[in-house]
Amino acid sequence: MQNVNRSSVAFLAVCFLLAILHCMALPAVAANVWSYHEEKYEIYAPRLSHDNNYLVFTRKLHFPDGHEAELFSKKYVQYLYDWAKNNKRTEEPEVVLMKLADKSLRVIGHGWDPCFSYDQRSIAYARQTKSLAGLRILGTTLAGNEIYVYDIADDSGKTVARPSSGYFSWPVFTENGQILFAICDAVNGAWGGNIGVGLADPAEGTQRVVYKPSQDYGLYHLLRTFEMRDDRLFVLRMRPLSAGTYMADKYAYELVDGAGGELLYSWGDKQPGYEGGKFRICPSGIEVYDRGMWRELGDTRPENTKTAPKGRTRIYSSPDCVYEAIVPDRCGTVMFTMRSEPALNWKTPKGTIQSVTWSPDSSRAILVISYGMDLGEKFTFDEIVILTPRDK
Repeated sequence: MQNVNRSSVAFLAVCFLLAILHCMALPAVAANVWSYHEEKYEIYAPRLSHDNNYLVFTRKLHFPDGHEAELFSKKYVQYLYDWAKNNKRTEEPEVVLMKLADKSLRVIGHGWDPCFSYDQRSIAYARQTKSLAGLRILGTTLAGNEIYVYDIADDSGKTVARPSSGYFSWPVFTENGQILFAICDAVNGAWGGNIGVGLADPAEGTQRVVYKPSQDYGLYHLLRTFEMRDDRLFVLRMRPLSAGTYMADKYAYELVDGAGGELLYSWGDKQPGYEGGKFRICPSGIEVYDRGMWRELGDTRPENTKTAPKGRTRIYSSPDCVYEAIVPDRCGTVMFTMRSEPALNWKTPKGTIQSVTWSPDSSRAILVISYGMDLGEKFTFDEIVILTPRDK
């Protein structure tokens, strides 16, 4: 048994070393790097304006929970939560508008998932209607969240979509000024998730459902992402394939037409958390990511074993479909691949890459990096890093 354990340890050590060498072997990205952080603050969903001069994001004062809370005394943790309850909205998510040139900021409200309109005059976000002081971010504590539009010049705003049950999230402006948003509810015990798509028209003062929530085996179809192009809605969903208490053991990952539910592509049955199911709308048409490559609908080529991601590798495509930002498991590096150029990489000093988004013109990648979230460490801050992997 001792020899087996030693062999296993040696094998894992070799794998870890190879992963590190793989990351080090890639050429470094020639990028301008912009960064911002605040001590003890979490950061969510940063998005750049269409002219790349402004940034909008959600920040939230961090409170220890789960394993991290065990690193503090029970007395101190209780003090923090008592303080939060007695100082309302100190622990609330704040929507922040920032000018990149001087990092000046304006807090415009309490909420999540902010985004700019195409004309940059407005910001839509999911307004947090309940106090979160001392509470976890669950479907029950998000219940009632509505879609709110803030006018930057007038420093005023209004609600454009209000749920009758559950909550709304992830607003996205369309080119004609309407707003798509996710319809959400508790789907995994108390944990929330996206189950449908709505559309609000701020000019007309109307809201409607454009993709209805559905269930199989008593479980919701879960929406991973959605996008509208030329008034056509595309939805990437997880359809349960068996019964379960809160979640199914396996789901069918499917791309469907949002209007009629027509099946456009299927990744087959996968376990929850599958990272490979992605789609993008390119100038040439719809492409899906499957078996190690981007494919047009109907492409049945075999798996590309050279580029197929290993583990829980995350892939983020640029809007122009030229770049992919790839975050490999264990690597601590974001790799930028291009269709006609070699791969480049950028390695974090120490932190963990939480997410990558792209600017509307595909010229910049926006990363959220957490510091101190590894097991046995105390959270210090989240950082926004903006990279320019090529000159425009």
